[in-house]
Amino acid sequence: MSVADVLPRLITAGMTLKFQFSVTDRAAADGWTAKMTLKTGTTRIEATATSPGTSEDFDIDVTAGTTAGWAAGKYEMFLTTEKGAEKYVECRRQVEVLPDPLGTGESNGTTLEADLVLVDAAITAVLSGAGVQSYTLETQVGRRQVERMSLADLRAHRGWLLEQINAERVRRGSQKNTAWRRHGVKFAN
Repeated sequence: MSVADVLPRLITAGMTLKFQFSVTDRAAADGWTAKMTLKTGTTRIEATATSPGTSEDFDIDVTAGTTAGWAAGKYEMFLTTEKGAEKYVECRRQVEVLPDPLGTGESNGTTLEADLVLVDAAITAVLSGAGVQSYTLETQVGRRQVERMSLADLRAHRGWLLEQINAERVRRGSQKNTAWRRHGVKFAN
């Protein structure tokens, strides 16, 4: 089983996070340490792994009180090992932190709804001429052409997001405003 097979894809804030992963030839008894890092934007969350000592297993165990402070959203998760000057990324995966279901704070909407706001802003930027369609990055390593989503792709992605939001609301059993509706404008002659 690979390291990626044991990693969670969803983490619920306010709940205990516990999993174990193994890394061949990197036992704690040989001086190796491991940690989990979650990153998004400027937010960085770290948890140091513990080990039984002689095996190649590492345990991540984060208390519910600690995860309660984690903001809901999408994160990049990195599992890394280190010994002296040697450092390795053993696994990288995108995970989503779900809001604390027992928390007292108001929900600011789902990740899908946050993505919808970003897509709407990108569509507005493209329509106003402020959106960049493509650009070239020059680095010490070389040149790389980066393409942005076209207006058609942005609109298609917006449609997909609306479908996912509607499906999520139906799953939650929300009776109030269960669907996003398109409103048209008619002009009289």
